[in-house]
Amino acid sequence: MQQEIMWRVVGTVLVIAVAIISRIIFLRYVQKHNFPNADAKRRVLVTTRNMFFLTVILIVSIIWLSHIRDMAISLAAIAVALVIATKEILLCFLAGIIRGITQPFRVADRIEINGLRGDVIDVNLIGTTLLEISSTHQYTGRTVNLPNSLFMSYPVINETYLDEFMLHIFSIPLKREDDLEKTEKIILDAANEVCTEYLGSAVKYMTEVSTRAGLEVPSVEPRVSIEFPDRETVNLLVRVPVPSRRKGRIEQAIIRLYLTKLKEQA
Repeated sequence: MQQEIMWRVVGTVLVIAVAIISRIIFLRYVQKHNFPNADAKRRVLVTTRNMFFLTVILIVSIIWLSHIRDMAISLAAIAVALVIATKEILLCFLAGIIRGITQPFRVADRIEINGLRGDVIDVNLIGTTLLEISSTHQYTGRTVNLPNSLFMSYPVINETYLDEFMLHIFSIPLKREDDLEKTEKIILDAANEVCTEYLGSAVKYMTEVSTRAGLEVPSVEPRVSIEFPDRETVNLLVRVPVPSRRKGRIEQAIIRLYLTKLKEQA
């Protein structure tokens, strides 16, 4: 019995050692390989790390399977206690598996969940790490570590589901007595001026995506809608097409140009 356990321990150590050496060799290969961008490289690194981890867990489980089966009855009570004590960890693990199957987001996607927003920089079976993004679409310099169990309780908003272009909405607050028609024309002119350089590419991309998905092609050109949040305020909702990774810059450019034009026509 002791000799059998010794062989299992040796086999486990060998499996872990081979996995570590293989990962080191693969990482060196990845470092030398040319990727189209840093996000693609990060996705490969995170995916391979998780694959190595799952492979080691699977092989080690097979090595110890018969031994675990023999001890299953005596360990039943301990297992129940462990399940109760580690309920949150198991929920995170299960949510991590579901996330891996459904793929609601990938590394480098920008997501929002339960009021937390940022770019995904790391994922594993227990948690997800975000590089935090402020309301002005700028990095705060902080990271947010989310337990995967959150994905079972709250909806996930993926802001970069479309790879190249997306439709972005922001608001311009006004007073009821302001000249809405004049302001709307100025903000629309500013939006068209900023978006004109890539508008054709955005229309083509949205058409291709909609055709593949069997959806109606959305209107891509900048447009302005009116919203009344209360009796004293009017919001002009500006919807514009933007490159997926530049919506903060585009929004700021439109607002700054709008303020300049508004000052010129004052």
